[in-house]
Amino acid sequence: MNRPAPVEITYECMRFLITHNPTNSQLVKFTEELKSFGVQTLVRVCDATYEKTPVEKEGIEVLDWPFDDGCSPPEQIVDDWLNLLKCKFKDEPGCCIAVHCVAGLGRAPVLVAIALIECGMMYEDAVQYIRQKRRGAFNAKQLMYLEKYKPKMRLRFKDANGQNCCIQSSCLISSFCNHDAGKFVTADDTLLPLRLRAVGQEHDCSMDFNIKLCFACYEG
Repeated sequence: MNRPAPVEITYECMRFLITHNPTNSQLVKFTEELKSFGVQTLVRVCDATYEKTPVEKEGIEVLDWPFDDGCSPPEQIVDDWLNLLKCKFKDEPGCCIAVHCVAGLGRAPVLVAIALIECGMMYEDAVQYIRQKRRGAFNAKQLMYLEKYKPKMRLRFKDANGQNCCIQSSCLISSFCNHDAGKFVTADDTLLPLRLRAVGQEHDCSMDFNIKLCFACYEG
């Protein structure tokens, strides 16, 4: 069966490799592909079709988080996924995490889309961004799930100064929200008009200036 070639999805300091599941006979080539992209962690979201020991012997951690074909991920897997991303991309910005399901068109792209949404993308933009490289990704059920997905703001951490940051730390600017004016006030006092998402939430409004998005308050 012909399967789509692996595709790399990059966004800010995050790098993902979406691929399909190999068989044991394809494992040498599969592992070499992972190494060529610098993958250090592989997440399997389908039932295993190959032995993971040869992959792990090459220094690649293999995590098994399977969920049903064609479906959205259970809450626990989403939590585990976000914890993984927060840990890996905080400590190793630009590292690559591979994720695969059977064909790399449904479950794996959904997890990557969740990561993009958590970092500020609207779900439509995340879907389009992935589909540009992975044609045919997502089914109707998964699209509905992504449309309704509410960011958990889990891809955040405290920097050396104790300030709340997003994992996109390289371009982070400390700012604050002016809820009444419907504006975003940047560090240089520039007012950015934004569409109000929610008012009155208590949170830290540090933001990625490139996205022009306050994660808790506005959609850009």
